[in-house]
Amino acid sequence: MPKPLRPVQDRHLQTMSHSDVRPRELWARAMGRVSGRALVGVLAPPSRAAEFFGLWGLAVKLASIAGPLTYGMTSWVTGGDHRQSRLATGSYFLVGLVLLCGVNPVHGRRAALRSDRLSRRGNVPNR
Repeated sequence: MPKPLRPVQDRHLQTMSHSDVRPRELWARAMGRVSGRALVGVLAPPSRAAEFFGLWGLAVKLASIAGPLTYGMTSWVTGGDHRQSRLATGSYFLVGLVLLCGVNPVHGRRAALRSDRLSRRGNVPNR
């Protein structure tokens, strides 16, 4: 009979279960995803919404690969320093925040509706 597995005794290794997540943190995570998806819905022309949401899904999948890879590579390069890894991964959020500061949802929605009207008439706008 195989021996039972023992938990790893590493002070840097921490696991997070659902009971460890505070309600405020859980709401913040959920609202981040919901608001991003809502912004994609606002900025997508109605006739091309499926394309925009497909691209959104691809971006989310890419982020779920790039984030852990960045964390792991940074941890490996720094010799197991998880603080540096969190800092490197957190830089993605700062870059995203800076990029989102330039987004005007009102102007984007007008442009999406104008593009939709022109494509229905057969006049495709210059891209």
